[in-house]
Amino acid sequence: MVIYKNEVQFKRIDSNTQRAVLTYSEQVMSVLVKFDDVTETVKLHHHPEEQVTYVLSGRFKFFIGEEEYEVGQGDVLRFEPNQPHGCIVLEPGSELLDTFTPYRKDFL
Repeated sequence: MVIYKNEVQFKRIDSNTQRAVLTYSEQVMSVLVKFDDVTETVKLHHHPEEQVTYVLSGRFKFFIGEEEYEVGQGDVLRFEPNQPHGCIVLEPGSELLDTFTPYRKDFL
């Protein structure tokens, strides 16, 4: 399957966040996440799927448990299953590519 950028369908998650599931199978899912503006607070969350996050553009401060990481374009993070994590958006228009294994049923 080939996905063309102009065919990507975004879903508004909240007033600042849009998400598009690019492709998935039972084993893996790729999701594009776009943020309109900067944020000042973070709410940590966790899920049973392992996650790899690639920063496509912009800057973020990620919180993984008690640790903090400031990351930018080209940086990669990995989250173990059920590991508390979240981020603050540091630049408007920032984008992430999230990959989950297995796929996130709650995103469909």
